[in-house]
This record gives sequence, structure tokens and C-alpha cells, in this order.
Amino acid sequence: MNTEFVQIKIQAKEEEYKLLLEKYKQVNAQKLRTLDDVNQVTLNETVRQLEAQIESLLAELDSLRKPQQSSAQTYRQATHAWQENLHKINYVKVTSTINTVFGQLQRQEGSALFVLRNSRSMGGEWCIRKVKQRISSELGTLVAPCNISFAAHQTAGPVAFLNSLAERFPVDPVATPTSLTSTIERMIDRIFQSLVSGNILLIEINLYALNPQNSFLEWFVNTFWLALVSRLSSVSSQKRKIRLLAIVSVRGSIPRDCLPTTLCCKKTNFSGSKILELPLQKWTKDEICNWLFDFSGLTQQTDQLTDADIAQIAQTIHDSTDGVPKAVYDELMETMNQYAC
Repeated sequence: MNTEFVQIKIQAKEEEYKLLLEKYKQVNAQKLRTLDDVNQVTLNETVRQLEAQIESLLAELDSLRKPQQSSAQTYRQATHAWQENLHKINYVKVTSTINTVFGQLQRQEGSALFVLRNSRSMGGEWCIRKVKQRISSELGTLVAPCNISFAAHQTAGPVAFLNSLAERFPVDPVATPTSLTSTIERMIDRIFQSLVSGNILLIEINLYALNPQNSFLEWFVNTFWLALVSRLSSVSSQKRKIRLLAIVSVRGSIPRDCLPTTLCCKKTNFSGSKILELPLQKWTKDEICNWLFDFSGLTQQTDQLTDADIAQIAQTIHDSTDGVPKAVYDELMETMNQYAC
């Protein structure tokens, strides 16, 4: 990496460190003056987040200050940076959709239920990373996400879902299908007991596939999700601005029978109790090219690539992948292996 660039980056990181340290001191001073238990919980979470940011920044500074690094270390760091910034290639339609939703959730308590189809090939994992970053930067305190994944051999169903969720919010496992209703009620009680004012709960549900006979989405929306979000109004006087979010990610396509229009809404008639799709797009040659200039570092390293080289790489990657995000990612990683130093 260019020495002058490294020094400029170190100076910028040092200034960022000073600002974070000052904020850390202020929050700790505020903790000492605060007697309210709810505010104490929020301030404690802020302190933990600031500590994590400071520790990460110090590690980055330490790495930047090292005079030399092995090519393997350099490659790992560059690859990590690519991974962290991949969602910035293009999720324009997703951004437009969540702008509408988050505009409402910034002002008051509420909910949103998103779905991603063809998540594996169309870059759903980077879309979810983008959504999480937007949540943390614009809405507030994101409590530890609930991640529920069904394996390839499993069929998504109410019992398996509730029993997985019970690992985070302890309730007795579902004994029989007839006990589903009581289990849901206890689960919802547990969820709201765990939240304080300003908290944001995110439930991630990862599905391999859905077939036309599988009614899991219909059950989830009409039975579990509706019951959960309906409780918001009754708790809002004791716990303000709680936000409930869920993302259902399906690796493959979603049969029409699994996603009837009665379960769905659009951003023009958004309803937090219904499914809103986050539309995933292919990536264009220009988007890949711009991202390579902005985030790859290939024009700033010791063995720099020219502007023409970057443009040719973008063209080649797009031609071989047709812009399908997962395929683009694979090609980008191969490019990193060839050119990063």
C-alpha cells in the first residue's frame, strides 16, 4: 500500500480515536449522574458499543503502524475490507424501500417484515448487512439479532420455528400442535419482557426453499407476527419506541402459492404487519467498476493497477457473470487473489 496514503489514513484514524474517546468519557460521566434504570440500560449499551469501536480502531491503527506485513496478512486485510464494503456496489431499490419504512420507524414504535427471494444467488447476505447498518445508524439500539435457520433437510414449520426461538427467549418446547397458541403467548410475553424503551428487535429467518404446499409464511404472518406486533400498542405507554423487525430470506425462488397478495404490502401502502419485499437486483458493469475504484484498493497498492486495468476487470467480470451478485463476488475474490499485494 502507498506509504503516503498509509500516513494520511493513520492521521484520520487518530482523529477518529480522539473523538470516540471523548464521547466515551462523556457517556461514562452521564452514567454517574443518571439514576433512572432504563437510561442506565441504554447508557450501558452505548458504553459497550463505544468500547468495541475503540478497540477495533486501536487494532486497525496498530496494524497500519506496522512497518511491514507479509503478503498473506495484506491479502487477508484487503479481503476483509472487500467483504465489509460489498453491499455498497448497488442496492438502490432496497435503499428506496427501507427509506420509506425507516422514515416512519424513526418517529414512533412500529414494525416491519421483509422478505428476500433468490437470496443466495442475488446477494441477500450483503443486503441484510446493509439493512443492519442502516438500523444501527438511523434507528437506534439493535439488540442481539435472533437468527433462525432451517437446514437443507428441514421443512420450515411452526413447531421448529418456535422451538428455535425458545433458545433465545426461554419457554417450554412445543409439546403438541394443540399447544401452539399458548406457546406463542408465552413467547411474546418473554420477548417484551426482554426489551426496554428504544430497543430494536431483529428476527432473521433463513430458509433453503419453499414448495407450494408449505404454509409456513402464511402461518408466520397471520398467527405469530400479527400477534407479536399487535402487542406494541398496549406496551407503548410503559416502553416507548420499541421497533420489531424481521427478515425472511429464501435461498431459492418463492412459489406464488406461498406468498399470496393478502400477506403482502408495497411501500406505497406499507403495513408493518404484512410482508414487504426487498427487491434484489443484478449489478451493472458501471456499478462494479465504480466499486473497484472506490473500495478495492487496487489503484493504491504498491503494484498499482491503471484506470484502464480496472475498467477491463469490471467488463470481464460482468461479461462472465451477467451481473448476478454471488457470481460477481466469486470473480472479485479471484481477482483479489491475482492482483492484491
